[in-house]
Amino acid sequence: MLNEIEKIKINALRELSQIEVAKDLIGWRTTYLGRSSRLTHILRSLSSLLIEERKAVGAAANQVRNLLEASMMAKERPLHDSLIKSATQKESIDISLPGRPYGVGYQHIMSQTIEEICDIFISLGFQVKEGPDVEWDYYNFEALNMPAEHPARDNMSSYWVDVPQGEK
Repeated sequence: MLNEIEKIKINALRELSQIEVAKDLIGWRTTYLGRSSRLTHILRSLSSLLIEERKAVGAAANQVRNLLEASMMAKERPLHDSLIKSATQKESIDISLPGRPYGVGYQHIMSQTIEEICDIFISLGFQVKEGPDVEWDYYNFEALNMPAEHPARDNMSSYWVDVPQGEK
């Protein structure tokens, strides 16, 4: 069994040194460290050996397993770094290039309609005067001499904003 463990170690390290791609490393790990690997079968069959053999074979198998895991980790880092380096070279960004242009927005349909109506009235000779979007009660009713009981001042017919008397 010790000879077989030594053969596994030599073959595994030889194959590991020839691996150049991270995908091949996964296959190597399955072959030599996976559940159905020969080394795992040796460790599972220790119970059938005599105590002296069991100690020697178990120690050698665990030592080889630890060596293979450490060698795999040492091989995995450079493969992973080279994979990241090649990916960043493909996707590099040239900051000296101009940025992507933003799409130009559109005016709201209501704003377009209001401008179109205003243009029509201007072409007919009228003038368009701008004012606040929300009018006060004073300017809509009091300044026009509408009494408080007038039907236009009904709460359900008109809406206005009440402002304290000092702010008019």
